[in-house]
Amino acid sequence: MSTSFRASDDEILQCYQSERWGRDDSLVEYLQFMLSPHGLDYVSPVNALFLYKLKELQQLSYFKNVFVRDGALLLFKFFIQNPRPERLKTNLIISEKLCFLVPEAWSAQTYFYRPYTSRVEKLQIVLLHGIMHEHNISDKNFDQKINQLKSLYPNSRFVGLLNFPFPETQEELWKWNQFHTQFYRKLLRLFPDFQFMNWNEVQKLPASHLALCDIGHGEFWYSDSYLGHYFLQKGSSLITNTATLDNSKIIEKIDFSSFHGVSIHQHRTEKSLGLGKQFYQDYEEAKDLIFKNESEFPKLIAESRFIQPTSRELMSFMAQTLERAIE
Repeated sequence: MSTSFRASDDEILQCYQSERWGRDDSLVEYLQFMLSPHGLDYVSPVNALFLYKLKELQQLSYFKNVFVRDGALLLFKFFIQNPRPERLKTNLIISEKLCFLVPEAWSAQTYFYRPYTSRVEKLQIVLLHGIMHEHNISDKNFDQKINQLKSLYPNSRFVGLLNFPFPETQEELWKWNQFHTQFYRKLLRLFPDFQFMNWNEVQKLPASHLALCDIGHGEFWYSDSYLGHYFLQKGSSLITNTATLDNSKIIEKIDFSSFHGVSIHQHRTEKSLGLGKQFYQDYEEAKDLIFKNESEFPKLIAESRFIQPTSRELMSFMAQTLERAIE
């Protein structure tokens, strides 16, 4: 393909100034707080944007291509609200792990990316990160994943920068405190020397001896992380599992730094196509049950409550599909 997915200078400037023309409401404010530092803006060779910040779909027409930063839940919300691109010509570049979410009407304008990184020769530190919810640690695979990390990196020091979405109601606060305490106890039981860190402390870690691992449901809230780019550009590596794209269909490789970048693909595997059809079919059959305690769906997706912990059924439903997508 002769067309490059790299952003023009004008597009990079427009993208970096998205706060001027994007949404500015309670949903954006909540997510910016919850996703920090992962959701921080950065300058890159692609037009990296969160779609949830758009006021309207046609704002995407500022760009020829958009590198989508939203995670599974927010991207799903975008496609439910915009099931067709209408007259929009912009291409979306989406994480390979989320390819099952792309509706048929968007398939001709959607491409997929996979990150590539350097390999740390002398790994000393594993940085665990993620946005944690109670279904993270109740997941039957959670302990198995953690024990696997311990066996793969027995001589490494484990530290964590973990986000816990803060509840809005008194009832949710009580549940949150229970979950928070339970999670800390579980992690310290698995890693007696585990160290919880804040963003300022994490930035002082030696990047060239560090690997990143998302222990939440990866790609659930964000698919492109500022924290990731911060460390990968300094020589850190990723501990991840990617298996949904056809490597023979790489269209372009774009370097973000001398140590990391993305490869862009057009074609999905038969497995991912099947997952997509099954996901939307299952969703149609289950949505009345998923939202049994909420207001009707069209109203719900227009409000920030769609991404609050109150929609646990939806989160569990989508998490199951994410697990199948990368297993």
